[in-house]
Amino acid sequence: MTRGAERPLRVLMVMHLPAHMELGGARVQLELAQVLRARGCDVQVLDRAEILGDRRPGRLGISPAAFAAAAVRRVRAVARDYDVVDAHQGNLPVSKRRLGFEGLVVTRSVGLAPLYADFEREARRRWPEARTGRFVARPIHRWREWQFLHQVTKTLRLCDLAIVPNEDEREYLGTHLSIGAKTVVRPLGISPQQLDRMRGVTPAGADEPPRVAFIGHWTPRKGAHDWPQIISRVRRAHPEVGFLFLGTGNTTAEVMPSLEPAADAVQVVASYKTEELAQLLAGVRVGALPSYIEGLGIGVLEKLAAGIPSVCYDVPGPRETVGRVDRRLLVPAGDVEAFATRLVEVLTLADDAYGALSQRCREIAAQFSWRLIGQDTLEDYRASLAKLNTSRANAPRP
Repeated sequence: MTRGAERPLRVLMVMHLPAHMELGGARVQLELAQVLRARGCDVQVLDRAEILGDRRPGRLGISPAAFAAAAVRRVRAVARDYDVVDAHQGNLPVSKRRLGFEGLVVTRSVGLAPLYADFEREARRRWPEARTGRFVARPIHRWREWQFLHQVTKTLRLCDLAIVPNEDEREYLGTHLSIGAKTVVRPLGISPQQLDRMRGVTPAGADEPPRVAFIGHWTPRKGAHDWPQIISRVRRAHPEVGFLFLGTGNTTAEVMPSLEPAADAVQVVASYKTEELAQLLAGVRVGALPSYIEGLGIGVLEKLAAGIPSVCYDVPGPRETVGRVDRRLLVPAGDVEAFATRLVEVLTLADDAYGALSQRCREIAAQFSWRLIGQDTLEDYRASLAKLNTSRANAPRP
C-alpha cells in the first residue's frame, strides 16, 4: 500500500448487524459507504449475514466471541485488498498481525458499549420488574456482556484510529483508556435525500390538535417507564394533545397496556421505511426523546431536519444536536416533570417564536449531512494513513 493519499482508498467496513437501513447502527456504515463511493473510494460492507454465512444460531444466539472469530476469519481472507478496515467496536479484537493486514484499522462506535452497559446495570437495579429472559439463562447473558465489553476494549486499544459520535465518548476514552490522542468525533448523520424529504414536512395547522412525536424502540433506555407520567402531565395542561410513537419495534397491543389510562392519546407505528418518515411527521409540533443514553439520536436529527423542535434528556448524543439548537430543550435525565413542562412550553409557543425555533432546527440538522461527515471521515483516513506510513518508514530495520 503505497502513496495511498494520492489515489482512491479501498475501504472494508465490518459490522455485526444486518445491512438494513432501518437499523440505526447499520445505517451509519451504509450511508457513509455511499458517500465514500461518490468520492471515488472502493467500499465493501461485510454485514452479519456475510460474516456468519450459513451458520445457524443456537438457542441463545451467536455469542460475541463466536461472531468475532468468524469476522476475523472473513476479514483475514480479504484484508490485503484494502487500505482501511473500518469495524464496529468489538468486532475484530485481534492485532493487525493476526489479521494479516498492514493498513489502517478503525474502530467505530455508534454508541460506546461501556456507557450503555453502565445504563443497563442501573436499569436492572431501578426497574427489576422489567427484566426479561429465562432466569437460568441470565448468568450466560451476563458472561456474554462481559465478554463483549472485553472485546470492545481490545479493539479500541489495538486500533490505529477510533471514531466516536460525541464528545462525551471521546472524553471517556481519553480518561479510561488513555487513547484520546487517536480518537476523533464524527457524528452520525442524515443523508442528503432524507434532508430533502424532511424539508417538505408540513407543520401542524392552527385548527389541528397538537401532536408530540417519539422515534425509537420501546425500551427502558428510550424512556418506556417514563412515558406514562410524561403523557399524564402534558395532558393535564392540554387534554387535546396526541402522541405519535414511531419505530417502537412493538405492536400497539404490546405498548398500550403500559400507558394506561392515557393510551387513548397514543398512536403507535411499530416500523416504517426511511422514506415514509416525512409523511408520518406531518402535523407534528414537537418531538420528544426521554432517552438515558444515545450515540447521537438519528430520530431526533430527522425531526430537527423537519423543523420540529425536540425535548430530550441532557445526555450524550442529544447534547450534540438539540443542545446546539437551544440548551433549554434539554432537561435532567429522569426528571419527567421538567420534561413534560418543557413539552408544554414548546406546544404553546407563539407562532413567531415557534417559527424561529423551527428554522434553527433545520439549520442545525443541515450541519449533520452525511456528505459533510463523509468528507471529514475521508480526511481522517488519509491523515491517519500518512502517520502510519511515516511511522513505518522511520521504524528501525531488523
